[in-house]
Amino acid sequence: MNWAIVTGGADGIGLAIVKELVRLEYQVVLLDKKELKEKIENINYFNVDINDLVSIEIILSQYESFDLLVNNAAIQNVKKFMDYTDKEIDEVINTNLLSIMKLTRRVVERMNVGGQVINLGSVHSVLPRKHKLTYDVSKAGLDMFTKGLALELAPRIRVNSVNIGATVSPMNSVFEDEVVMEEAKKKVPMDHIFKAEEIARVVVSLLSDDFKYMTGSIIVYDGGRSLN
Repeated sequence: MNWAIVTGGADGIGLAIVKELVRLEYQVVLLDKKELKEKIENINYFNVDINDLVSIEIILSQYESFDLLVNNAAIQNVKKFMDYTDKEIDEVINTNLLSIMKLTRRVVERMNVGGQVINLGSVHSVLPRKHKLTYDVSKAGLDMFTKGLALELAPRIRVNSVNIGATVSPMNSVFEDEVVMEEAKKKVPMDHIFKAEEIARVVVSLLSDDFKYMTGSIIVYDGGRSLN
């Protein structure tokens, strides 16, 4: 029996990943501060903020070992950098980068040989935008964390990142507006905005033996968005 942890798995991309893992017969520990509104077999759901390390320690202590960690949880603020408060900067960087580093260290201590860490990154780690600077900075840091950790943990554990383009999700609820959707598609050479399920299938494909020697890779799956 393989055990996985997925953060931010209560909805959107995270939930799609959880469902794919269940299909592959993983037992999934789902961590999210949002409410899980679906009943899914073979998961253990914990309503927890991943910045709450005391609660995280208690949860992890219930499990002997893990085979997979998917770092998916992230938040985003949309405003001019000069309008951010220090608290807002801390919230984004802590959730999107520092909490990932701290959680990963704790999970890797319990990870079986041959285990994997998969980070959900973004094309905007290298493609900056106005008014989303803290998010983009956090994802740039996640790229280096992916590479550096892969170097340290090889050959026992593999670490990779799937850096995605525009995807319909609760974070990107603006895509519910057809006009916004069409404008966004104009920036993507492949003329496509992803669904959460499409991203999930790419993530779980890394579990295949076909990729057993891939580590430290930043896999860009963005329909060519980063080319514009």
